[in-house]
Amino acid sequence: MLLPLVISSVAAGLLSVTSYFPYKNHLKLHGDSLDAASLASNHLLNLEHCHPVSTRLPNEPAGPVEPSFCEDVVLDRRTSMAYLSCDPTRLTWDARAGIYEDGGDKLAPEQGTPGIWAWDTSRRSLARKLYISTPPPEYPLQAPSDLLETFHPLGIAVTASNPYFVEEVDEGAEPRPSPPANLVVVANKPYADKPGVVDIFVHDLDKVGGKDHATLRWIKRVEGQELAGTHVDSDMPFKVDPFRIAIFAEQYSQPIDRDYPEPQHVRDNPDILAGFKHDDVASKAARTIRVPSFFVTSLPDRSKEPSTHELSERSSLFSAVWQPVASYLLPQYSLTSDPITSKLFIHHSSINKTLSVRLDGSDPDQWQGFPPLLQAWDGGGKAAGSNSSAIALFIPTLTADSAKVQEWEQHWVRGIAGGIRDHRVLQKATTPDGRANNVLQLYKTYTPSFVNFFAIEHETPVRALVVDEHGRSWTAGNPNTRSVEKWIASQRDERRRRLGLPTSSPALSSSKRPPRPAAKIDQTTFVFRHFGSVVAHPWDKEKLKQKRKKGVFLRKEFHTFNVFKSPAETKAEIEGRSEEEMRKRGWLPTVPTGLAVDIHKKLLYVTGAYEERGFAVCALPADWIEA
Repeated sequence: MLLPLVISSVAAGLLSVTSYFPYKNHLKLHGDSLDAASLASNHLLNLEHCHPVSTRLPNEPAGPVEPSFCEDVVLDRRTSMAYLSCDPTRLTWDARAGIYEDGGDKLAPEQGTPGIWAWDTSRRSLARKLYISTPPPEYPLQAPSDLLETFHPLGIAVTASNPYFVEEVDEGAEPRPSPPANLVVVANKPYADKPGVVDIFVHDLDKVGGKDHATLRWIKRVEGQELAGTHVDSDMPFKVDPFRIAIFAEQYSQPIDRDYPEPQHVRDNPDILAGFKHDDVASKAARTIRVPSFFVTSLPDRSKEPSTHELSERSSLFSAVWQPVASYLLPQYSLTSDPITSKLFIHHSSINKTLSVRLDGSDPDQWQGFPPLLQAWDGGGKAAGSNSSAIALFIPTLTADSAKVQEWEQHWVRGIAGGIRDHRVLQKATTPDGRANNVLQLYKTYTPSFVNFFAIEHETPVRALVVDEHGRSWTAGNPNTRSVEKWIASQRDERRRRLGLPTSSPALSSSKRPPRPAAKIDQTTFVFRHFGSVVAHPWDKEKLKQKRKKGVFLRKEFHTFNVFKSPAETKAEIEGRSEEEMRKRGWLPTVPTGLAVDIHKKLLYVTGAYEERGFAVCALPADWIEA
């Protein structure tokens, strides 16, 4: 009788110990153990360097002439063009949270419609929304009917219109000219009950207005079977619901005419010079576009779930204190996200097919409410001895008590042949007399494999990520996860109330609403070490090139520095400040969801998907951060 009691007591003690520390670490990670006063007093770091692009004050409503509720931002170093994916209907059409509600039409006159904004960062002009144009009837690919009606952009990526303008030249050779156009690749979620799509656009920079050209021309959509990911080792399909995109500047599509076909009356006019074309390499490249392959992460597969308009937040993380412990003990209580969010996919534009990328070891950990982010890095290019446009991938991970950014490096563990696959593609064509002339072609694709050598611990879950040209990561997040979800729910209820939709709570005064959560931005830099001595900083490309040629494995030593912090504030506190104080204080998006960095101009661009003011520009403090 005594033995079972002793065994039960020991088991209970061990269970308590093994549950206590993960639970305490969970509270620390997600901020529930932080003192609210400390978030207000100690979270005001270098904020005066951050300013909204909008000239409005925080208590002034947004309008349709400025970007608002911007999910992601990307910067093209070659042209200094920044592109933003913004959706003013975010609070009622939220792919991250799985909430899709009516109300978009009512919202449109107030804050504009979803779209892509472009900003020439080399000038002081403001961002401008791009008008989406569709091809004429004679164009071989026709735009889907929903493009102008239900466009809900998420992740965004940019590259030059042709690989000629991307290719690195050898030392001493003439540099490539600036691209005449950019390809803008956008993850789009047009329907609630179907997986999203990837739309590809051309932004012409050599047409009317130059970099201020206000038209974004639709070229192609990747959807359906082209986006249904297949595992590299089997034919098991995954329904990919695109969230974040990273360009893999290799294995391009066949050339596509950059310009839409000219109208017949123009082509038939003998007085025009439309037929005159330069024949040099740059001019030929400027007349065509080639779509690169790209990596893509996925939202959870909700296609089997009924479309819901319920008011409960699917994104609410750990709504009860027992869930972190219960998730360790019983699988049904685990808050690990859908398995598809832990996988990485690559779309091969050469064959219009998507495959899962082999991440040797294990897939990254993802949890509910934190969709997978992704950044690719070219290792410094030829100058640093790199031979790939994606020598490394950076993917944030999240468990109950640990937040990291994993660096996955391209590696040939299984040999080059392990990533090469044959694909038979039917090319449909016709002869000049109209007869079918189809050709079955054999294509070989290479899907790179990656190994995780390094992981950087973070104090808070990562909500936004960017990697600069030296391979240093910049991350943004919020110290208190639960306060973020409460604040978003409050913003969503306020929006519902204004649209006449049902709400989950009564109207609250400004002093009783959930406070605006604190936010923080970190930079993680590193040095290479070998045999205990410093080999190189990330910008010492010549040293790195020599080591890589010798095949030396370089151990990295990471150092994370907090660059910017904003405090937790109630709406009443914000409204109580003078205009002068508000302008001097500086501003960051409440929930940062997108980052872009220009280390040459020492600027950081920050977007927030749940923020009316769109995005902020932060000057990197010269005496505070390694730039």
